[in-house]
Amino acid sequence: MAKLRKMLIALLLLCSSIFSARVAFADTVDITVSNTSLSTNAINGGTSTEFSFDFAVPNSAKSGDTTVISLPDELNFQRNQTFNVYASDGTTVVATAVIDTTTKTLTLTYTDYVDTHDDVTGHLSMNVVVDRTVVTEATTVPATVTINGTMTITISSGGINYTVSTGDSDDIDFWKYGVSYSDDEVMYLINVNTSAATVSNVVISDTINSAGLEYVDGSFEIFEGTWYKNAQNYWALGGSTNVTSNYNIELSADNTSFSINLGTISKGYMIRYRVKANYTLINGEQLSNSATYYSENTALNNADNTFTYQGASGTASGYNYSLTVQKVNEAGEALAGAEFTVTRESTGQVVGTITTGSDGTATISGLLKDNYIITETKAPTGYAIADPVTAEADNSTVTVTDKKATVEVTGTKTWDDNNDQDGKRPDSITVNLLANGTVVDTKTVTADDNWTYTFSDLDQYDADGNEIAY
Repeated sequence: MAKLRKMLIALLLLCSSIFSARVAFADTVDITVSNTSLSTNAINGGTSTEFSFDFAVPNSAKSGDTTVISLPDELNFQRNQTFNVYASDGTTVVATAVIDTTTKTLTLTYTDYVDTHDDVTGHLSMNVVVDRTVVTEATTVPATVTINGTMTITISSGGINYTVSTGDSDDIDFWKYGVSYSDDEVMYLINVNTSAATVSNVVISDTINSAGLEYVDGSFEIFEGTWYKNAQNYWALGGSTNVTSNYNIELSADNTSFSINLGTISKGYMIRYRVKANYTLINGEQLSNSATYYSENTALNNADNTFTYQGASGTASGYNYSLTVQKVNEAGEALAGAEFTVTRESTGQVVGTITTGSDGTATISGLLKDNYIITETKAPTGYAIADPVTAEADNSTVTVTDKKATVEVTGTKTWDDNNDQDGKRPDSITVNLLANGTVVDTKTVTADDNWTYTFSDLDQYDADGNEIAY
């Protein structure tokens, strides 16, 4: 009995500890919104607009808490998406955001960053479209979001002017467009021969013009059918059949261009494929792609497409980032006339060249917020070219320091005395270094040095920028 009593007491103590433990439940927290903006207030059924705003998280928030941001009935997000929202350092994740187009909500779930930091702030950008199942005619749609179902935030007081698209042109016979497929992929569609004309020896070629992109292996599909105008006046391929296996897709060695020989055609065709980025796409980034329609080796038509990657992000988006280079010497004095190339680190694409002015600065604008490599190609007179530096995305100003250009003078004293046969060779000699005819340094040279002398770290240019003769 005593043993049983002890077991019962232990069990009661265990249960007591379990039920007395504090359980932390996730809460819904309100955020404070500021600096709202709308990328455009006029869209149609085929375009979108971007809501952007800064937000502040209350200090009472804890890991696992959520904030639900809802759109009005007339709007929806462009696609389902999951992404990170970052702190001001651009690297620390404040929250995970999940977009659900079914519920028209964006849900923020906070990380443990909010447990250890106060006054947490962030930025959100989200692309929205008019829900054409709700809005069927031209109207003004409210540009608002609702926080946790109770607090409505106005992004733009004038709302969004929505117009109904008139559809495709009757005369278009060859065109292409792109749509978001995933966070790092775009799907392209090339449409051929809406007129159903008989065209001989048809070849369709395509080229990716933006760096860092390549075709997705196995994504190519070719459909054959008859083009017709649907109820919304858009071209659609009716009675289509997948005929991919009938054709050979010739890809370039670098996987950035292809061609397809369709032969003689009298029907309509759609070529569908995907392109993948080997880096993280930035919201608002533009991707360039072009296609050409040939018959008998003659170009009949070209179709260029600039696709703007859209979705949502937890950082600033679009081509609104500026980068300033400050050029100085080792004394911190501004240097004019330094030339640089600016290369986007993630793609290797040179986005511009800049030259420092009299204040030693040069600025390049219209960039995506990303890391850039600053490479000096021409140093100011009298200075050596500096090593490349990387400008981080969260640092809009970078300083490049040039050292003075230097040269080295070296030489060896030779003797014409038959290896000192008369014993008259001195133990040492004095070598004077002259700069433009004036002695600027002296060295004592001996046999221990093999009669060799070196003058190092000599200024290559004088104060007026003229090369010094040594």
